[in-house]
Amino acid sequence: MKRILIAWVYHGAFGHLVEAIEAANNYKTANPDCSVSVILCKAGSSDLVRYCPWIDTSYQIDCDQNLEPQLRQIPSEWDHVVYPVRLGNRPELWYGANLLEANHRLQRHLRARLGSQYDDGKLISGCALPCAGHARIRMKLPDSSLAWASEFRDSKASPVISVLLNGSAPFSGFPSIRTWRALLCRIAEEFPDASFLLTGLSVKSRFGFRLAQSRNRQIEKLSRDVPRLKYCFDVGLEKQLALIASSDIFLAPHTGFSFLAPSLGTPWLALSGSYWGDCTAGDTPFYFSVPKCECYPCYGNRKSLCKLRDLVHIPVPCVNELLLSRYQDVAAGIRHLMDSGFDLQKSFETYRQLAIRQGVNVRELWRIGDYFSQKESLANASEAR
Repeated sequence: MKRILIAWVYHGAFGHLVEAIEAANNYKTANPDCSVSVILCKAGSSDLVRYCPWIDTSYQIDCDQNLEPQLRQIPSEWDHVVYPVRLGNRPELWYGANLLEANHRLQRHLRARLGSQYDDGKLISGCALPCAGHARIRMKLPDSSLAWASEFRDSKASPVISVLLNGSAPFSGFPSIRTWRALLCRIAEEFPDASFLLTGLSVKSRFGFRLAQSRNRQIEKLSRDVPRLKYCFDVGLEKQLALIASSDIFLAPHTGFSFLAPSLGTPWLALSGSYWGDCTAGDTPFYFSVPKCECYPCYGNRKSLCKLRDLVHIPVPCVNELLLSRYQDVAAGIRHLMDSGFDLQKSFETYRQLAIRQGVNVRELWRIGDYFSQKESLANASEAR
């Protein structure tokens, strides 16, 4: 059996973990008779690979510790080695000094008997390995956790929407509780059969000038104000994933954790408007409500007002006051995702149309830009023939 290694030593955030497990899944799908292993940056999120049956072995590297003894624990000989494409494209822009040094040492340690390449299929050396783009991903959770989550699902509700209010990034990138209350109440009114599972963590930090304890009281009040909403905070990571897997739609702003939803088979309805453009993983439909903002996605290009709000952790307009003006778009997303015929291709097409209508440059939206670049390249090649 040939052995494939996905050498993905990058930031340990959930979103980047999803990139790694997606790359492993794409190569396993295209090469089902091969064994696939991964190397990850040591982080709490890395343990999630235990829910990925397509990954046979996983290794972790702590870039802040002595690398030599860690590298000795990793076999150096592999048939194929796959690296993140960003490692071949000005990596100093993305990797800190320790992270970059760890990757350079790792590259010297690893030897690919048949060939090495980047995750997009671009060859580095030797012979190329087939890769299946957007292959179907389904993380496998224990039956006990799935059974626990099913008890929260109202069998008469349609759709069941799991909701994540915010992630671990600065609070300015997420809607306020007041905005969430208005949004969820409007959804409950327009979709009277919908129910909500409110999940997340009771954080222990400050939000602007508001103590976390005060904000958590607001969240508990929110769960009483919104019809058919169940409070499912602090249930543990595995059960939180099970709640999302048991839902019909996952509603959340841009967080790394949100990238896990498509890997569980649950469509993500993203309330876009933060630093980065959103993306999806695997063959799972999605709907991203993008803001009408000429700077979006705005990493490195923040407006002065947004920079000021960042400093005091006040939600920026795109994910707060302007979000309510996009309500009809959010409602359209729910209707699309309730339609069994709304597949991945239609998701991409709808995303592109909405982005253009909102004045967003689709080339700046990483995954959708890649998707349409590939389609245009294939179309041009066909015309040339």
